[in-house]
Amino acid sequence: MKLSIVVPVYNEMHFVGEALRQVISQRVDGIDESEIIVINDGSTDGTASALETLTTSHKKKIRIVNHRKNPHLLVQYANKSESDRHGNRL
Repeated sequence: MKLSIVVPVYNEMHFVGEALRQVISQRVDGIDESEIIVINDGSTDGTASALETLTTSHKKKIRIVNHRKNPHLLVQYANKSESDRHGNRL
């Protein structure tokens, strides 16, 4: 079985490397293959460079999606009322 792990990041330059190394080191019974998809949500602090450095040594495990601008989807979601959240797209 394959496991895909999605990790959103925003301005995490100092923490993203260690966080992803911890994820990579985990083993789960029944999982033969895994990938980590990192969503860089428009970081402005050098997170993109840190991710590129990390993927050099883990090319087969980590895929990066870079957003040029932070769409603030979590903020939009949090600002919706509870009834609006269910069944509606952002």
